[in-house]
Amino acid sequence: MTSPPSKLHSIQAARGIAALLVVMHHISLRFEQRVAETNFLGVFDRFGFAGVDLFFVISGLIMVVTCHRHFGCGAAMLPFLWRRATRIYPLYWIFTVAQLSIILMIPSVTDRIITAGNIAASFLLLPQSVYPILAPGWTLVYEMFFYLVFSLLFFIPKRFSIHLLVTWGLVTVGLYLLQTTDGLSDTTDLLQLPLYASPMTLEFLAGCLIGYLYIHQINRFAAISLAIGTVWFLGGWVLVEALTDASTEFGLTRVIVFGTGSTLILYGLVSLRQNAFNRWAVAIGDASYSLYLSHLLVIGAFAMVWSRLHLQGIAIQALFEVVMLATCVGFSIFTYRIVEAPMLNQMRRKERTDESTLVALQTTTAET
Repeated sequence: MTSPPSKLHSIQAARGIAALLVVMHHISLRFEQRVAETNFLGVFDRFGFAGVDLFFVISGLIMVVTCHRHFGCGAAMLPFLWRRATRIYPLYWIFTVAQLSIILMIPSVTDRIITAGNIAASFLLLPQSVYPILAPGWTLVYEMFFYLVFSLLFFIPKRFSIHLLVTWGLVTVGLYLLQTTDGLSDTTDLLQLPLYASPMTLEFLAGCLIGYLYIHQINRFAAISLAIGTVWFLGGWVLVEALTDASTEFGLTRVIVFGTGSTLILYGLVSLRQNAFNRWAVAIGDASYSLYLSHLLVIGAFAMVWSRLHLQGIAIQALFEVVMLATCVGFSIFTYRIVEAPMLNQMRRKERTDESTLVALQTTTAET
């Protein structure tokens, strides 16, 4: 069995797709619905948020692929959490400070009341019933919760790791059903659900399953999985919206439609040839975290420009939105290369040192 490559181009491409879905969702939701004349991207208003579901599945996959060899080594827990924290927080804090500064200087950009508690919870990525200062941070609250529970695998013998993940999934489903029995429903805003009872945890666990399949090189039916996943992702959304009163934006319905679709799509992608993806798709994937965190600031700036210029005409708006999307992507690539990548390189140098220490610890443990 060969070792997994250090960088999966398919995963990077999927990250780019996920980030672009979210960006187009917010262009439709925050620009077109509030200040523009025509809603060109209205369809993304209705399902672009599912890029988050794809992100969660990707997170589970990456965690297993990069960490499975350390399962059962308790000494790996703290380095793992440190790496996750230093990956998530620094860039997030930069854009949160930027967003908070804009709100303080131009209060009219938001209709929400900012409190000290909201600010503290936002910077620490603690659960709260409202969006963080930087709205996309709500998904990072989920990520940090995933990492905390996932870190228990470092205390479980490797052969039992899959059992813990399955148990975690079953407990999550049970807790979610208890919550709905107590008055919540499948249309309840995800922010109102306790993290431990959110069905979106199942998407992270589905990614973990793909990670195990990838590690063991179980990669049959990749094309079929990719095709079925795409049909499920889009067709499931259309059918649910057209034939039921359920919303695909919340609860278990969202996970069944977009979580399942994302899982099948990602399994198909990682099972394909790694060099089959355009370098621009990979580049956007590399910068996807910067894009995810920064795009609302860029969209907000363009919305202010549009409002002040009093531009008219469908063609002008279309061109304006193309420039807006290109600026979101361009700014994220710039941020990735100037800010994010240097921080990642610094972190990876420390990781190599930690890796040597962990190998030594594992060798000592095995010998004793």
